[in-house]
Amino acid sequence: MGLFGNPRKKIEKWAPIVMEGYVPGMPVEEEFLDAATSLYIQQHARILYDCIRLVCTSNNWKTKQERYELACKKYGALSKVRKYANKEQKQIIDRAIDDFIQMQDIYKHPKKYEPIEYKESNSKQMKEDFWDVYAQGEMLDIFSGKKK
Repeated sequence: MGLFGNPRKKIEKWAPIVMEGYVPGMPVEEEFLDAATSLYIQQHARILYDCIRLVCTSNNWKTKQERYELACKKYGALSKVRKYANKEQKQIIDRAIDDFIQMQDIYKHPKKYEPIEYKESNSKQMKEDFWDVYAQGEMLDIFSGKKK
């Protein structure tokens, strides 16, 4: 129950969000509205997760932008319907919103999440590098007078 009463009792505000073609004053049962809300949440969460996957894995910048914008719209839609959702529906919405926030961080800070690529070097190159550094150390010792 909210601070100003149960929002689920305000069918006139709830129904237009989850039902296309709702006409004010149209009789709607709460069970039907609850089922429509579940379907609405499932569809928007599915699309949001698809957008998250594409934003995180796509190499095409235009695709990333378009899917990010669509994800923002779906995030807004889920946030809007959250106050009319029951406990299980709110859990689905909360998980989707958490995943959206993580995706948003990846989208806005891509350098932070780039995989580190290590330069592979062969053993011969490593040996040459070692002896170069060793020889430089020996020369410094000779020129500084530490070694005769």
